[in-house]
Amino acid sequence: MTDERVEYFRKGYKKGLKEAWNEILKDGGSGYSVAELRMMIKSKLATIEQRSDAQVELLKKELGIAEDAGVKSSSGPEELIEGCSYLIKEHSPDASYAIFRYMIMKEKKKGICVTRKSGRVLKEKYGLENFTLLRLGKKEGSPGMLSSALGTSESSISSANLSSLYEKIISYMEENGNSVMLIDGIEYLVSQNDFRAVMRFIQKLSDILEKYEAYLIITISPNSLEATEMSTLEREMTDVIEV
Repeated sequence: MTDERVEYFRKGYKKGLKEAWNEILKDGGSGYSVAELRMMIKSKLATIEQRSDAQVELLKKELGIAEDAGVKSSSGPEELIEGCSYLIKEHSPDASYAIFRYMIMKEKKKGICVTRKSGRVLKEKYGLENFTLLRLGKKEGSPGMLSSALGTSESSISSANLSSLYEKIISYMEENGNSVMLIDGIEYLVSQNDFRAVMRFIQKLSDILEKYEAYLIITISPNSLEATEMSTLEREMTDVIEV
């Protein structure tokens, strides 16, 4: 049977492609006649099923999900290990959010997400709910509930205040213990601080994972850091996955 994490990714990927190309189809484009643009985009829409299947197969390969149920690969976080950290290199964070959602919805783990995205966007795009959101911004904000429907606690945190961000995460870990943490915004943290400061922050997080039996997932665009910086980050992680 196809792994449920893969199905979450498949649905999100297909939805995103369809919305993107339908939007272009509505708006038209510069440099093409309407007829040319429609022909080009319709051909793209016709291949979405095949393209999404190809992405699913790639994700299954990278996660070590075998076709045979019960057969597991030794590489890739097909089953996340407590106290470990995972760096997922992808141009769009779909796979990371799919795994995060799976851990919350299916594995019944508590979840905390550090990102610049709002809780409402995460709900609508990735189907996330019932998790804690630390939203990166320019300044601190008061914590508060988005809505009872989302069941998501959201508070803003200054991206330049790594100490405060770390303290909030520690407080969450002390309260919830065996939980999963997703960081979507390492590039932004680097832009607001410096790489060495961000690495110290990640190393401190790595040090507490085993104590709290927690999981750390970091999603990052492959070309967002200098080669030496990316190599340094990769060495700090338990496992590195390229999607």
